[in-house]
Amino acid sequence: MNDAIKNILIPLDFTRKNEKFLHIAAAVANRHGAKVHVLNVIPFSLLGTGSVSSGKFFFYGNAMIESAEKQLATYKMVMRKITNEDVIAQHAIGSVATQVLKYSKQKNIDLILMPVQYPKKRPGFISSNTYEIIANSAVPVMTIPENFNKEKFEKILFPIRNVKAVEDKLQSVMPIAKKNKANVRLVAIDAFKRKSSIRNLENKVQLFGEKLHNSEISTINPNHAVEIF
Repeated sequence: MNDAIKNILIPLDFTRKNEKFLHIAAAVANRHGAKVHVLNVIPFSLLGTGSVSSGKFFFYGNAMIESAEKQLATYKMVMRKITNEDVIAQHAIGSVATQVLKYSKQKNIDLILMPVQYPKKRPGFISSNTYEIIANSAVPVMTIPENFNKEKFEKILFPIRNVKAVEDKLQSVMPIAKKNKANVRLVAIDAFKRKSSIRNLENKVQLFGEKLHNSEISTINPNHAVEIF
């Protein structure tokens, strides 16, 4: 994987306040010298709604599209001031996850940044759109909780499991860690107490630690213990 992150996609939902998140996203983009893409998706289901007023049917679709275009123009100016770079902003119509993933592929996006809101009654729960994007994205997806206020990521936790894909995930984390000058904590986890499984994980921790060291990325590993859950 190329270490350069050149294009960052920010899917925005205009029903929420995004000012704080935009500053965090801009800081990430500035550190990577990346172009920012802002995308707002209007679901098909909302375009077909309307109401009757004074004997006339008012169709919400056109109003929603016009509103999205105005807000995109505003967010584009805000992001341009923060990043000092031109920002690509557009809206799409359809399934939120489908359109975000489609845009990501078409525009060669290297990183997707998403604001997330965790319900108080269901901590850790994310929306179906967010889950679908994370589950199907071909590029890293970074979610930022609404109460998060840091613009730099100084400590990164990287869990290691006995799956092949974990090596590819490390390659996705390394450029972010390097640009943030972050320390990476490697934690090996497994559901079984088999000696062979534990030994394999310990070897992976050592191997990944060497890869990070060779890339001049610091690690936080007081011990190489494997946590069983």
